[in-house]
Amino acid sequence: MYLLLSLLFGFSSFQVKASTVTVFAASSLTDALSEIARNYELETKVKVRLSFDASSRLARQIGEEAKADLFFSASPEWNTYLEEMKKVIPGNTVNILSNELSLATFKNSKIKLKSFDDLKTVKFKTLCLAQETVPAGKYAYEALRKMKLISSVKSRIVQGDNVRNVLGWVARDEADLGIVFVSELKSQDKVKELLRIPSYYHSSIIYPLSLLGNTTSKDALSFYLYLQGTKARASFEKFGFKNLIL
Repeated sequence: MYLLLSLLFGFSSFQVKASTVTVFAASSLTDALSEIARNYELETKVKVRLSFDASSRLARQIGEEAKADLFFSASPEWNTYLEEMKKVIPGNTVNILSNELSLATFKNSKIKLKSFDDLKTVKFKTLCLAQETVPAGKYAYEALRKMKLISSVKSRIVQGDNVRNVLGWVARDEADLGIVFVSELKSQDKVKELLRIPSYYHSSIIYPLSLLGNTTSKDALSFYLYLQGTKARASFEKFGFKNLIL
């Protein structure tokens, strides 16, 4: 509530620009955010331009002067990176969502696991992870290290550019196993979950949303608030995310 009031009382500092909002967002948000943007465009006639990729890659692009109104990261780390570069409007970051990790496989796979320790003995050729420099990869590597499994699987790890890339490998049966966000399972019916990774094995998976720049448009502010509203929360929940704003 404090954030909302501060935004409204400070609205005079926001400039009116063209009716297009550009959002740089984590690839794991692709389905949910695309649905939300479509609904918002129908309601407001404001165009929402979405760019999806690994949070780390998007943050670096913004740091190199790529133009965006909002940044929706899968990790607080990359939001902090932009805050330190003075790319985020001070006081205008809110933690929107949380997520979990899943060990997944192709839907017709014969691989069966009763526990993560079975990774030491069960036969499989490849385990696909996102690169460790991106949030999904960072969380996955953290979990494997804390479970003391990294040495057992290291030689079979293959890497994808981002979590959606990992999901694609598993869905095409090009990787035997993959570690993805739980929300990813909602978007792909050719993948099934083998085991859920307990959250105490990795850093908290938090999605912060930020307004970017020194000033922002009325439309960017409006979409920023819309993403915190009831309709957006329902879409995020439908796609497997946990809402932090209730």
